[in-house]
Amino acid sequence: MPYFLILLIPFILLACNSPQQKNTGDSAGDATNHGVDTARIEQIRITTAAQYLQVIDTLDRGELSSLYVAATLLKNGVADSLTCDSLFAVYSDFLNRVAEGYLENNEKAGIDLLNSPSAEKIEQWKITFANYGIHLDSLNEAYLLKPNSAFLLLVFGDELTTAYRQFLTLVSEEEKRWTKGEWQNFKARDLLITTIITWENFIHQYPGFISIRDARQRYAQSLGDFLAGTTHSNVFDPETYLLNDSSKLSFELLILKNPQSVSAEIVKTYLEMLKTDNLRYSEKVDSFLLNKVYAAELFVENN
Repeated sequence: MPYFLILLIPFILLACNSPQQKNTGDSAGDATNHGVDTARIEQIRITTAAQYLQVIDTLDRGELSSLYVAATLLKNGVADSLTCDSLFAVYSDFLNRVAEGYLENNEKAGIDLLNSPSAEKIEQWKITFANYGIHLDSLNEAYLLKPNSAFLLLVFGDELTTAYRQFLTLVSEEEKRWTKGEWQNFKARDLLITTIITWENFIHQYPGFISIRDARQRYAQSLGDFLAGTTHSNVFDPETYLLNDSSKLSFELLILKNPQSVSAEIVKTYLEMLKTDNLRYSEKVDSFLLNKVYAAELFVENN
């Protein structure tokens, strides 16, 4: 580890976790209420992803002020859009990890949101999280946190490459659809077709994108949902295990409208496989999904 990083990391830890000023409630939306010395943080320059990652890994994932520090260090180190892409990829991963574990890592937040919180308390936390680019959502009476890509695009977009801006735009559009519940209506399968083809085109257009693995995973997940169904959209009849008519029509529609796409070839092969079992679900479906869809990132890359 470079000598300056050895000196830098303890300073950042102290700046984020001052015993006199640390606020476990995170009820306010600015870093000054978390004991962060913003003036000193803004003087630090970290210009490589490797150095940035070393520092990020020392930050407390149970404190939202860590996200402020991480974002400030990112802004400080930007020299050009490629540099910003490399630093932002690290920051994005850190934001995801904070969102995934925050309710466990922050005692105050966990208590507030796991004990039948009032509408007012929920709204307070929504506002607080929103200030750091995190969306508070609920599922089956449980609360979960997700990064807000529209927020990230607004804050960092001007300094990112065209590829990263387009990536965040696509992700934010998907997040809006989930928030509005559009995946649950009768047009959900049409939306999935659009999503699948959009991600395939993105992967072909930007093969060297720094977060291409994430793009491929999103493509594969969308294609898997289309072929196998989701909690909101059955592909096979739950009683007869037969492929339902609407799903078959959707498969044929994707093939018809996108004949030259890799996705069309995968769907065509899938449909032909189903026909060998009279369009009935079998163990072949799971094997196909595992080897041809969730590993589809390799298939897309090679075509």
